[in-house]
Amino acid sequence: MKKAFLFVLGMMLLTVGFTGCKYSKPLDGPGMELDSADVAALDSMNVSELTYANMAGIYDDEGQESRISLNTDGTASWCMIGSLNYTEYTYRIEGNTICMKAKEVDSEEECYEYDPDTRTLKNEQGAVYYRQSRWG
Repeated sequence: MKKAFLFVLGMMLLTVGFTGCKYSKPLDGPGMELDSADVAALDSMNVSELTYANMAGIYDDEGQESRISLNTDGTASWCMIGSLNYTEYTYRIEGNTICMKAKEVDSEEECYEYDPDTRTLKNEQGAVYYRQSRWG
């Protein structure tokens, strides 16, 4: 039973690894409208206190060249859309700031300011990542 579980878990992770960074059309980026279900979900989210649970999601940059994925367990990943360039991170939340540090690498944190009105992450260099409400 344990081997079957590990096999299924491994296949799921492998599937996510290969499909997690495919090109996807932005569904709620600049100039796009949210449907009523998206608006209701946003209204119910208390963005004055950011948590791992309400920040979890996929954020694509403006040019849809790179993607940040924040997970509920405090882990994150960054990848180039359509390529094998991939980095794993841990992240922490301080107010409206998300700071990511690469796993198993001696590097500095990269921090992003979260804007609850636009649902974006913006780094110090000015790169903006838009939260995707759904993907597929």
